[in-house]
Amino acid sequence: MTHLAVRTPVDPTLRFTAIEVRCPDRPGILYEVVSELHAAELDVRIARIETRGDEARDLFYVLRNGFPIRDVNELQPVVSGLRRSLARRLQVEPGTRSTGLL
Repeated sequence: MTHLAVRTPVDPTLRFTAIEVRCPDRPGILYEVVSELHAAELDVRIARIETRGDEARDLFYVLRNGFPIRDVNELQPVVSGLRRSLARRLQVEPGTRSTGLL
């Protein structure tokens, strides 16, 4: 079973918005994620890129216009866009064991 998770834990104490992506590691996954973040007008300030076995576990700390995103409604389109984009790349349905906002 293909596991695709995009999570954005909203923590008002953080200086950045954290976006975590976990999915099967495939060529082009990192490019797909960063392209989607760029399209959402987010600036990646810090990134932790990790692969364990065949799973990509990436964590991005982002800002929009110099500030973290605190509004869940503002994050929802970013999460949805990442899910759709990764699902296309992985050739799975966007809802396949996918988790959302935490």
